[in-house]
Amino acid sequence: MPKQSLATRLTKTVVDSTACPVTGQTIVRDDDLKGFGLLVSAGGTKSFFVQRDLHRKGKRVTVRSSIGKYGLITCEEARKRATVLLGKLADGIDPRMPTAAGITLRQAWAGTDKFVGWSSVPRSANTQRRYGLILRKYFVSWLDRPLASIDEQDVLRRHAELQREVAAGTHASPDVKHVVKSRNGECTANDALRFLRALWNGTKRQLKDLPPNPCGVMDKRWFRTERPRTVVPVDDLAAWWNGTATITNPTRRDYLRLALLTGLRRASAAEIAWNDVDLERGSLRIPRPKGGAEKAFTLPLSDYMIEMLRARRIENGELADKGWLPTGSPWVFPAWGASGHLSEPREDVGVKYSTHALRRTYSTIAESLDISPYAIKTLINHSQPKSDVTGGYLNLSVERLRVAQQRITDEILRLVGERRPADVIPFDRRQVAA
Repeated sequence: MPKQSLATRLTKTVVDSTACPVTGQTIVRDDDLKGFGLLVSAGGTKSFFVQRDLHRKGKRVTVRSSIGKYGLITCEEARKRATVLLGKLADGIDPRMPTAAGITLRQAWAGTDKFVGWSSVPRSANTQRRYGLILRKYFVSWLDRPLASIDEQDVLRRHAELQREVAAGTHASPDVKHVVKSRNGECTANDALRFLRALWNGTKRQLKDLPPNPCGVMDKRWFRTERPRTVVPVDDLAAWWNGTATITNPTRRDYLRLALLTGLRRASAAEIAWNDVDLERGSLRIPRPKGGAEKAFTLPLSDYMIEMLRARRIENGELADKGWLPTGSPWVFPAWGASGHLSEPREDVGVKYSTHALRRTYSTIAESLDISPYAIKTLINHSQPKSDVTGGYLNLSVERLRVAQQRITDEILRLVGERRPADVIPFDRRQVAA
């Protein structure tokens, strides 16, 4: 531990007369320039430094930056540099970070956890991994290039190149290239450049002298894309449901069916843990949906879902006893992979679909039943528009949403021709009977 000395004005006389400690370090702080100091080590080295607290994401962090060794730099030179560095720290800039002239794309990304407010919204670990993948995949030749050297023509050229590369399947894994070739690459090119724009803006908030963002040239040059609207057509829904019955692995079958019955996103459905399932109360907690833990919500379960999950728990134990599933898994849909649960089973059921198409199908069926748009948004965990004053007043409880959830399940089962087991009493009627 450093031995703290009394504060004094750092002069050549003071520095020369400060003895080296036998062990550890001695710190001499300047009482004229707060944050300026001298570090004296047992080995005889004397170095100047600046130190100040910064506030990052609501936490106080102490930043110490070296100025130089005494002998290579004088006290007065150190004081002048300290004044500049303390000014940067006062503006929230960490002087240990690379300069605007030399910072590379790789360094900017690595520094985002240190930069204050590079993103106005906290990003989940999955989102951070996706951003890292964008850099490694689509900007690999730019990683060690200084940001300041990237200009508008580079941005326009990369945007066009990336669209052509993705359309040709250049960046796809060998086993899925046949799928990727059917894409035109426009959405991917837009997403990649928008991420670069955000990273640049976040870096510039810290490095004020970084050149203007060259991605501004894209304002009127983005590819015109439309959000996918694919659903499983009502006429094909029974064939899709029956197709899931042919899946050999029952956990994959139930994952897909529950995704349709709840409208959950792919990851939220795959990451359901038994600790978040309350079969007695008929509810399901989603602790980390898209948007992070602060967006956590609770879904009501319909009677059919309750019986499905009850059967799933029993069968998981039986399959684990046979060695077909991991023993004691905390997940509703366990698997042998690193995560311990399913990711997105791409099962061929005879009908074209995606997990997100099932989510749109759920929403479409809910709307066809004239269920309140506010209830539908709550069930699928969509935020109410900020301009919607009425939506801001509503607070829909799990029990109020249960009626809507049950109606949606009943309609889906009717469309697929699934008969309700004779011993299943609808959940709302069971509550009345109790």
